[in-house]
Parts: sequence; structure tokens; C-alpha cells
Amino acid sequence: MAKSRTGTSTIIKLVRKICKLYGTWGAYDLEARTSTGYKAAVVALVAACALFEAADDYPGEIDYTAPLGPEDTTP
Repeated sequence: MAKSRTGTSTIIKLVRKICKLYGTWGAYDLEARTSTGYKAAVVALVAACALFEAADDYPGEIDYTAPLGPEDTTP
């Protein structure tokens, strides 16, 4: 059976990149260059990213270290 493409792995990768950029540079002018709602969405995305990474140390990847996510297998 062929694997279906959903874009999920790319979304996870790009969201993690946004979170890294926000953490590194702070995006202090984000609201001035976009809107209040856009900044609120980015801040919410960064918070969700932090929770996602707190639930699994390598989210979306198979690994054997705690904390384990649903895709991980125990040795």
C-alpha cells in the first residue's frame, strides 16, 4: 500500500523553525509589521510548540528516550 501524503511532517518541521526564530530573535516588531491578531497567533503557535516538545523530546521522530510520544517504541 502506498504511503499517503498529508503534509504533516513538513508542517511540524516549519512550525519548529518558526518557534526557533521567535525564540532567537524575539520578533519585537511583529505586531507593527502585521497585526495584533497575527502576533497573537504566532505567540499561541510558539506556546503550542513548547508543549509539543515537552511531551516528546524528539517529536515526530522514532526514538527510545523518555518522554516517549505515540510514534516511539520501547526497547
